[in-house]
Amino acid sequence: LVRPLSLIPGKSQLVQENGKYIYKYNLKDPKPWSMEIDKVAEFETQVTRNGKVETQPVQVFVGIDPEYKFKRIMFANNDYFTAGGLYKNSQKATEVERCAFFTKVVYEFAKYLKDPASMPNMNITNSAELKNLKAPSAMILNDWHAAAMAALLRFKAPFEAKFGELSKKAADELTNMNLVNINHNLDYQGINHSHREDVINTLFDRYAYDIYENAKTGFGFDGLKNVLMTGDNVNLANMGASLSNILKPVSPTYAKEVGEQARRSHSMQHILDVRRKQGTLVGASNGWDRDFNDVSVSKIQKFNDSINSDKFEIFKHSILNIKGLDSEKHRMINLLFEKNLNSRDFKVLIEELRKLDSAAINDVLEKLQKEGITELRQFNPYTYADSPEEIMLARKRNKQMFIEFLNSMNEYNKKVNKIFNIVSSENTDLSHLTPEDIENTVVFNMGVRFVSQKGVDVACQSIKRVLTEWESKFSGRRKPIFVIGGADGEGGAIKKIAYNLKAELGPDLGKYLVYQDGYTKNNIFQAGSDFTLYPSHFEPDGAKWESLYKGTPVICTRVGGHVDSVTPGYNGFLTKRTIPEIDSVTTDGNGNRIYDRYLKELSDDFTDSIYEAVNTYYNKDAYTEMVINSIKGDQSWLIKDGNGNVTGGALLGHMKDLGFDLKEFPEIQLAGA
Repeated sequence: LVRPLSLIPGKSQLVQENGKYIYKYNLKDPKPWSMEIDKVAEFETQVTRNGKVETQPVQVFVGIDPEYKFKRIMFANNDYFTAGGLYKNSQKATEVERCAFFTKVVYEFAKYLKDPASMPNMNITNSAELKNLKAPSAMILNDWHAAAMAALLRFKAPFEAKFGELSKKAADELTNMNLVNINHNLDYQGINHSHREDVINTLFDRYAYDIYENAKTGFGFDGLKNVLMTGDNVNLANMGASLSNILKPVSPTYAKEVGEQARRSHSMQHILDVRRKQGTLVGASNGWDRDFNDVSVSKIQKFNDSINSDKFEIFKHSILNIKGLDSEKHRMINLLFEKNLNSRDFKVLIEELRKLDSAAINDVLEKLQKEGITELRQFNPYTYADSPEEIMLARKRNKQMFIEFLNSMNEYNKKVNKIFNIVSSENTDLSHLTPEDIENTVVFNMGVRFVSQKGVDVACQSIKRVLTEWESKFSGRRKPIFVIGGADGEGGAIKKIAYNLKAELGPDLGKYLVYQDGYTKNNIFQAGSDFTLYPSHFEPDGAKWESLYKGTPVICTRVGGHVDSVTPGYNGFLTKRTIPEIDSVTTDGNGNRIYDRYLKELSDDFTDSIYEAVNTYYNKDAYTEMVINSIKGDQSWLIKDGNGNVTGGALLGHMKDLGFDLKEFPEIQLAGA
């Protein structure tokens, strides 16, 4: 696995301890992920920024992933790989520039492994570790972020060989290398409007003009004559789509959608249509690892941290707001929290706070203990290997913990100036629910990014209809609870829909909608609910397997990867119509979508699927069977048997497409292989 060594302030860092390099990630976790790595080489490479040529230093690190045991090669550079997030601009480069730079340095290191004489400026810092690295024989390019590699291999390697900078043998191996380019979401294509010349010059250096002039598709479409561009803009995704051996969107249905629908392929419509007709646009399920997403014993601490996060926040807020303490006491309390809060150990915190010998602090501690704030909830672990009885018992208990968690935040917001992100706490009331009530109440969750794609508008329309129609359809049954939320991604327009719904429902129905404005804890959302909602307008693959591996069936629109992973009535439900079918009855004479009509049709379909789910829930045997079907599914990157042999998974399809003979790998045990 080759990637940048990303340095995100407050989240990741590279440190030296006892002469060793340690890469740490998720620094705020009680136990940050860490990996011992070796620096094997360093070199300088040329870039163009704001029209000026400069050099940038690059360090190459190698290590073994501590959990999954595969080799990582990571490239470090402060200007390009230090930013506020993996997919953010840095202070000195846009996201597209960062990815172009990353791809270039990977190319240069691969070139060195093929032909060491081609990189005279390479400084070897650990020759023993470097010898363990083999030159690549094929590559999987992950989304648009790595797609420029196809252009570097196909175009730059031959130029460098022609001018004596690379051996002909190495150039031929690089130029003709088999490439699979995976596409996650072609709404994002790595397009750069303002730095297009800088990106092209950074990638191709002194050969940039000649490569640009000759990088033709051969298809002759207007605006798509150059594989480096679409229209007048650099487009990294287009490089991979035009020049990789096989283009693989992350689900078969999504591949069909991007190949046939301009709404889904945007500026790449023509090239994707050509590749579809060639048979080199082939969808494949993305691969969601089961053991990363289940509720196993090894993962349960993360669930317990989430299900108790309200208590730690209440505890911290209560102590930090004690009145009458002097500044020194406040300083010591702040240091104490900085040091110990992430340990998730109230015993240690209370012992240290009592040492401060303050009556005011002791009074608050007594009050918090009486209120049960320091008594931790426990989520019950379960996996596909457990019996149906064990799974359903654990899920029943976890659902109660989830409702208690939501109610705790809501009730505290009523008492104290809001410290939690639940909206309109006065219009939410879960405190009266007994364990029996909770068992007889269907709980739906939806934690997503609040962007147009995810269908928050569809969900809100359906929630409103379900709650207003409930008495006529399910008379005598307890009304369902809908828990939705997510971080805003479009300037507030999407979250306003959810906020307004809370008000529109009024006090009688609004109490059945819990809306969180901001990031949601999806692990306990999904493991503590009966169904997860995915009302996407489009969805290349989607996170539904995060829910299914927890035994929580899903309700999805009939789009993209939902179609390929969800079997209605088996592990969830799909709407009856596809988006094109709905568009066919909701567009005007010019083919323009009439949004209100479209939204009504889609949300009506989605509401019908919710009703199917409710009926299934009330049939306990049918619901239990659906839970078991959900949890026993497997769409892992690699699927292994009890002996650790590989028996399936998304990676095997990619290996075949790259030209590997699976019979040459003894750990792969496939029938007929």
